Amino acid sequence: MVIDGSWGTGKTEFCRKLIALVEGNSEVAPFRPVYIDAFRADHADQPLMTILAAILKLVPEADRPSLIKKAIPALRFGAKTAGKAAIAWLLKQDAVDLGDEWEEAVKNTGETILDKATESLLKDHMKAEQSIHALQDALCGIASIKPIVIFIDELDRCRPDFALSTLEIIKHVFNIKSVKFVLVTNTQQLKAAINHCYGYEVDAQRYLDKFLAFSFRLPAVFQEPNRFNSGSAAQAHFSTWVEDSVYLQHSGIVDEVVLKTINEWINFKQLSLREVETFIRHLEIYQALTNKKGLGTKDQKLYLGYLLLRVYAIYCVCFFPSLAQSILIGRYSPKDIADSLGRIALIEPNKNWNYGSNLLIVLLVTDAPDCPPTFAHKDEQSKKDWDRELYSSIGSWASGIAEYEERIRAIQRVLHTISLTTNGSI
Repeated sequence: MVIDGSWGTGKTEFCRKLIALVEGNSEVAPFRPVYIDAFRADHADQPLMTILAAILKLVPEADRPSLIKKAIPALRFGAKTAGKAAIAWLLKQDAVDLGDEWEEAVKNTGETILDKATESLLKDHMKAEQSIHALQDALCGIASIKPIVIFIDELDRCRPDFALSTLEIIKHVFNIKSVKFVLVTNTQQLKAAINHCYGYEVDAQRYLDKFLAFSFRLPAVFQEPNRFNSGSAAQAHFSTWVEDSVYLQHSGIVDEVVLKTINEWINFKQLSLREVETFIRHLEIYQALTNKKGLGTKDQKLYLGYLLLRVYAIYCVCFFPSLAQSILIGRYSPKDIADSLGRIALIEPNKNWNYGSNLLIVLLVTDAPDCPPTFAHKDEQSKKDWDRELYSSIGSWASGIAEYEERIRAIQRVLHTISLTTNGSI
């Protein structure tokens, strides 16, 4: 079967924890797990050898020579096939640097060698069939003690030919009772590999169906135990990481508005678990570089507006690098800022609904000299209401050009700090 999911959705983490759970309860576990990182074995170009080497770890040391002896003929066949194919390819090339007589001699010799190679290949193939059956019998004996489940991870990162060769080996050599495979992979990438090798006229899904009996995706929704409410797995991952972070757990980021704002961004961008980790890692780095001043502490709390500006700067570094660079050199568009926040118009102050992003819109878009019409104050009352919010969030009634430029500089200082181009004084 396959555990399917995009890159960064936690497939490897799930796989490793499942194996650890089984190994921690080995006496009652219904199977013996084997883990293979296919990407690390890609360079060897021998998927059969990779899988057998992993299975050997389950075999008592005294019994290993017997299994190796039965595996060698099958492995040798694969190596000889590749070697003979290379010789054939070389002999078929034009001998452009040789004279006519030499070229004719090479061609004649090449045909003779190819004939011999073909004959030898047929004999090897017959022997290999016998060897594979002997190998399968040996593996059946190993699996009769307790079923074996082989987890093959990172297949979607491998070269297309290696990935498909692995699938074929699984299908034809390891079609054995009590030996099962779990592919931990992104099936979209696997289908792209199939089309790369066989052309886009091949139905990649139907090709995969030959190998896969069952498929499931890791859930994007997380439900806490004994609670009816559910939320994004990425948001839950973010909360857990912040609680465990020695850099962030006592910082200003734990402010309720800031946490709600970041969770809104996670949902808006549909961040994967890995992308959430990237974001938090950058927050931690910034906090470390600024000696715990950057995001504030519980004892030394920043104005909310400046805290949001700094967190937004790091959000841009991680997920809108082009916008971050544009802000850094002062050639950005306020609309691009609004787009990064998922906003299409100014919303009136409402602390119960996406307050942080709306506040950033006023700080960075509404007060911009070239503010788009949809983000301008609709009337004088709207301006008064937001001015009141600005005063409480940045400590100023001012909303002029000088004040706006200071907000941009606050972001630029963070961008300089995180890129290690200055000491990023706060």
